[in-house]
Amino acid sequence: MDVIVAIDQGSSSTKVLAMDAQRRVVVRSSVPVRSYRLGNNWVEFDVREVWRSVEGAVAECVSKLPADARIVGVGVANQRESAIAWRASDNEPIGSGISWQCQRGEEYCEAVGQRIGATRYEQLTGLRLSTAISAPKFAWLLERVGTDDVCVGTVDAWLAQWLTASQQARSESGNGSRTGLVDLRNGEWSPELLDAFNIPVSCLPVLGPSINRFGECTRPTALRGVPLLALCGDSHAALFSHFVRDPEVVKATYGTGSSVVGTVIESGSAWKNRVDTLSRSIVWRLDSPLYADEGNVLSAGSFLEWAASLLGAANVGELERLAASGEGAGDCVMMIPALGGLGAPWHAAHARTMLGGAGEATGPKEIAFAAFRGVGHLVADIAEPLMECREGARRLLVDGGASRSDLLMQSQADLLGVSVVRPAEASRSAVGVAYMAGLGAGLWELEDLECGDEPAVVFEPRISEDQRASERHRWRQLVGCCTSTA
Repeated sequence: MDVIVAIDQGSSSTKVLAMDAQRRVVVRSSVPVRSYRLGNNWVEFDVREVWRSVEGAVAECVSKLPADARIVGVGVANQRESAIAWRASDNEPIGSGISWQCQRGEEYCEAVGQRIGATRYEQLTGLRLSTAISAPKFAWLLERVGTDDVCVGTVDAWLAQWLTASQQARSESGNGSRTGLVDLRNGEWSPELLDAFNIPVSCLPVLGPSINRFGECTRPTALRGVPLLALCGDSHAALFSHFVRDPEVVKATYGTGSSVVGTVIESGSAWKNRVDTLSRSIVWRLDSPLYADEGNVLSAGSFLEWAASLLGAANVGELERLAASGEGAGDCVMMIPALGGLGAPWHAAHARTMLGGAGEATGPKEIAFAAFRGVGHLVADIAEPLMECREGARRLLVDGGASRSDLLMQSQADLLGVSVVRPAEASRSAVGVAYMAGLGAGLWELEDLECGDEPAVVFEPRISEDQRASERHRWRQLVGCCTSTA
């Protein structure tokens, strides 16, 4: 039995699954990883802990495979925008990795803004000049570790080189695009931007297609000799898993943060019909790059975990049970998670969480309900313009750990006024990169992936259009107040 092993290395865990030639998930495993908050909105992670989580999750997954299983390819999906520095000579990591959530590097953004201008920057990259991208993280690292025998890159680039013991650091166009150093028109590193951030191209990985032969794995032991065939950012890989059946898809991933993406299917068009308030980036490159419009919420699942801790709930599941008893609180109480993100219409990196409409009768259950509703509103702010410019987009496909919350998904359907579709298989990033690796291994063709429907749970709106419009209007008023005082 031929199988693909897909590694999904995320902010809070590394998930691994094995998929057979009929595209069935045979086994899966997961190992948690930690991020470390240092104050001043700095967030780091231990690169070696990330590797140990990969090693452990792969070993557990492979140990569960049937005796006749033969691993024919590996794919890696990764947390995007996070930055790692390592020695080029032996691939050993240098210091801690910098999380995509980390807001250090403002001084580099300010310097680049003064040097080439925020408008010029956005014209080149499709992204806003922000600490949310990788570029200022790379610049911060290189200023401290130097450029001699040093590589900097996103998690996929380090993992690919570490897995294969390659002498050449390699990444793919989608991850490259999210660094904020790639010219969107050609998908290559921009000399102008590298010069502006003072990043030598010699310190960066070579960019290529998302499906490629990146080398044969030399570690962990369970994957030795197996070709690494696909690299893709986690949100992009999740999008691919939906896109193969619905090219007009609008998709939201609910993880530590949230990514809301709509594809741009005009092949080769870097700028056509762009949604001005959102970012545009390359999501993957097969024969040619595919572009997507996207907005991001820095804190979604992590915000719900914070709210659970605040209210004394043991976990988000307990918070949901508390919130269910306060359903309807959206009529009066609203809670805005801290408005940090990339490409969102209300981007305000320094805003803080705000509670509005609370009174003497407000208690934990109302606040809990408002926390779930708040995440739903933030996603709706991004999804609405994406759907408006895509005729017939009357459903939102969802994935990610926090999408397991029925209350959050029902809130999303209510606030958007569309069907919310949650596939039975939640690990869409792993599924998407498994599809890619299977294409690279010749287990299936793209046409095979386009066929068939998957089991799913569908959430339909339960409130009237007038109720939805009223609640969304009150939300926008509160956001306006929040951002004006940020």
